[in-house]
Amino acid sequence: MSDFGIKVIDEFLQKEDQEKIFNIISKSKNWSFTGGGDGDYFWHVDGFEKDPYFSQYIFGKVEKYIDKKCEILRVYANGQTAGQNGCPHLDNVDDKAITFLYYPNPNWDVRWQGHLHFLDSNEIVRTINYKPNRCVMFNGNIMHYAEAPHRCYNYLRISLAYKLRLI
Repeated sequence: MSDFGIKVIDEFLQKEDQEKIFNIISKSKNWSFTGGGDGDYFWHVDGFEKDPYFSQYIFGKVEKYIDKKCEILRVYANGQTAGQNGCPHLDNVDDKAITFLYYPNPNWDVRWQGHLHFLDSNEIVRTINYKPNRCVMFNGNIMHYAEAPHRCYNYLRISLAYKLRLI
């Protein structure tokens, strides 16, 4: 089975940037229970594309990695606690749409689960472990979902999502 062009990037940012992103997102007063859908809801913060730190500074690092000019469609965070699985979904059917996920949690144990699953014909064909300071980049037309963290993890599994379109 093909890897669909999914790219995994470890140690994407310097520790200071990882900590700053985690602190900004985790302390946001804009969390709402509006992420997901189809009965599988989780925590969500929208609108980070309005913050120059995310739309210019961090986006500059993302665009440099991609090595192509991109347009930001949205930047937001999802937060999941135990029992809050995502639903299998597509982010965008446009072939020029890219999703760039960043995992800012400073600590993670593989036993806490929270992995990202990619599907083909309703079968999981690839799993990417949640890992601090990891990015996952993929075309928005690939079916995927984020698994909830295990019940022994009592905090938020946070992901920062950049929805982009290649220019």
